[in-house]
Amino acid sequence: MTLDKRDVARGRRILALRQAVKTKNGQPLTQAKLAAQLGVSGITVSRWELGGVIALKNIERLAAFFEVDPQFIVQGNKVDSGKTFPAFAEYKAWLAKNPARLAALPEGALEIIRTFPLRLPTDYVPDLSSYITLHQFMEGLEIKRRGRTE
Repeated sequence: MTLDKRDVARGRRILALRQAVKTKNGQPLTQAKLAAQLGVSGITVSRWELGGVIALKNIERLAAFFEVDPQFIVQGNKVDSGKTFPAFAEYKAWLAKNPARLAALPEGALEIIRTFPLRLPTDYVPDLSSYITLHQFMEGLEIKRRGRTE
């Protein structure tokens, strides 16, 4: 699925995010280096920054790379995607000890898991078991999508 509509404002947001990232020598991240990080061509990044067509999977990749909510890239909505709950660090440690589970995560899932409290009531504070339950649910969706049952 792609965002077929040309959107110059979206392109400016992508450009601003890229330029905000500084390399070791203090220079802004280049289109070529961003492209290499995301597995696309430099021309593709240039098109995005000009507001061209972009696949949703690439929006998710950009959001994960820049650690922002995908909605910010698409619509400019400011979301506190930097809010990470302490249990998320425990969850990442749990994944590190279980590499097969990390490999089983769908693309972009770690970012979705990191920001999922934003979609819950504001007074809800997830714990490690919340993240593990969400992870298991997502694994189940991935298995169904592949047509397998376990």
